[in-house]
Amino acid sequence: MKNNYTFLFRFPLIFGGIFLFVVGSFGQKFQLVDTGNSHLGHTHLPGEQCGQRTIELLMQKEMGYFGTPEFFEDWMNQKIEEKQLAPASLRTQNEKRLIPVVVHVIHSGSPEGSGSNIPDSQIFEQIRILNEDFRRLNADAVNTPAEFLPVAADANIEFVLARQDPNGLPTDGIVRIQGPKSVYTPDDAILIGQTSQWNPEEYLNIWVVPIVQPFIGYASFPISDLPGLNFSPVPAIMDGVTIDYRFFGTGGSATSASLGRTATHEVGHYFGLRHIWGDGGCGVDDFVADTPLQDNSNNVCNANLSRVSCGVNNMVQNYMDYTPDACMNLFTKGQVERFDVVLANSPRRVGLVNNRATIAPVLEELDLAISKITEPGEALCNPSITPSIEIQNAGNTTVTSARIEFRLNNQLIETRRFNLNLATTERTIVKFSTFNAPLSQNQYNFTILEVNDQADENPDNNQASITPAIQGEIQLPYTYPNGQFPAGWIISNPDQSFTWQATTLTLNGQNQPAIFIRHYEYEGPGQLDYFISPQIDLNKYPNAQLVFDLAHSPYNQPGFQDELIIAIGSACEDNFDLVDPPYQKLGTRLETSTPTLDEFIPVSNNQFRTELVNLSKYRDL
Repeated sequence: MKNNYTFLFRFPLIFGGIFLFVVGSFGQKFQLVDTGNSHLGHTHLPGEQCGQRTIELLMQKEMGYFGTPEFFEDWMNQKIEEKQLAPASLRTQNEKRLIPVVVHVIHSGSPEGSGSNIPDSQIFEQIRILNEDFRRLNADAVNTPAEFLPVAADANIEFVLARQDPNGLPTDGIVRIQGPKSVYTPDDAILIGQTSQWNPEEYLNIWVVPIVQPFIGYASFPISDLPGLNFSPVPAIMDGVTIDYRFFGTGGSATSASLGRTATHEVGHYFGLRHIWGDGGCGVDDFVADTPLQDNSNNVCNANLSRVSCGVNNMVQNYMDYTPDACMNLFTKGQVERFDVVLANSPRRVGLVNNRATIAPVLEELDLAISKITEPGEALCNPSITPSIEIQNAGNTTVTSARIEFRLNNQLIETRRFNLNLATTERTIVKFSTFNAPLSQNQYNFTILEVNDQADENPDNNQASITPAIQGEIQLPYTYPNGQFPAGWIISNPDQSFTWQATTLTLNGQNQPAIFIRHYEYEGPGQLDYFISPQIDLNKYPNAQLVFDLAHSPYNQPGFQDELIIAIGSACEDNFDLVDPPYQKLGTRLETSTPTLDEFIPVSNNQFRTELVNLSKYRDL
């Protein structure tokens, strides 16, 4: 079997610039050769019971000052002052705030209802507990000590399993999927989000997974909306709450000690709260005025629970302590004030409140949608293809048949009537006859003509088309040519904004061709732009190496950081491994020139660095 691989260059960049050079006379080159070896290491942070501190340390490392508690708290204090001066805003906050939740059960293959594939009942119990805790309707609220009763508060926030999915179709708000690992750490947050996630601007994503001890949960922190600083120290792909399945809700696979308060604690972080002891001693605050100072976390629960430190009685019953579930019972007015600020101002939190996902959708009776084209993909390697599409019942009526046509360059190739049995929201893949496609650029069009032998009531989702690139095989040694992008190399630009382009630079007085993205003007944090190579047969070239020169100058302000990833996928597939790629650099590891506040345009060969990526270990994949 041939082991052909395609290489992806992924650049989720914000400011600064990266230049990858094509071949030229001064050593700036982009080559694939057959020799060599290299290795990159990884580092991990230590952890604790709640992984929030680990996530916060990562934020500070990546974002500098803008990832620190001080920066966020400055913003929080400003918003609290504004809120206090604008009492009219209280009317909105006094209305019930409903948050749509999607629970992603990422299990290791066990049957539904056992092990990490927890039963629905356990999920329902967790939603009930969240609602009781955030509305102060919890039965154990009577256990709040008398001295803390004046500040105990109802947050006026309720949670509901999402009623609409991202496509506007009915859902129960529960997604079940077998994950790529048997156990996860906070370092796997991006992998977990890539496995399953709905739009974090519309849904509170809660991932229920097996987490390595001593962690039992963690959450992403909200972000500020300060002008020019509304980028997130936490990527959107990992925005949400992650809970170990044994500490989620009650019953089912939950431990006997779990009363669902791990989720209450982590959702508190998600809405802007810190640990009540401030992750420090008596001199460290949680930035909430009505929570007493505390020297450390509490891990004890008994019938007459009390604890004194920093010269005061500690509020160990607060949900943001480490107190066992049975002794947690309150949020304070000051903590709720932070919830109010975050839900009224913070990007990815503002859009959660009372949005469409909290309301059951109204559907057409007869509506069949093309959800995606499954074959061909963005690249075509083999002329023999079986045109295929995924269709979904987006209406109320069961779909029993569909007549669909397939065209190539607007010329009818085949019309087929498919017998189906699709209930509302159900999907299936339908296939047309295999044929040999011409190895040139062609447009493939699919159209739903009839549903249940009638006209579809919603024609807007009845068509889909794709124009795949013809992706051949590279013969080594290969040198990337001068000038424009050669055939077989694919540029994917999902947001249709700035993307890869060819240019010519003057280096040491001589012209040099290069490829780059205009990052300095790219107002698209978190967006991805792809530069995908043709295939490389690693059986034929088992010691292949990728060699290229790059120049990068970071934007000279803490918090702005670029990343370059080279990832690998089999043949023409686009499922590149972005979790453990052979090359991944960002920040100072990517930098080749002094940071600048101006647009970076290299003028000297000395501003470039040669990079080498060993591909040999992938030949047996």
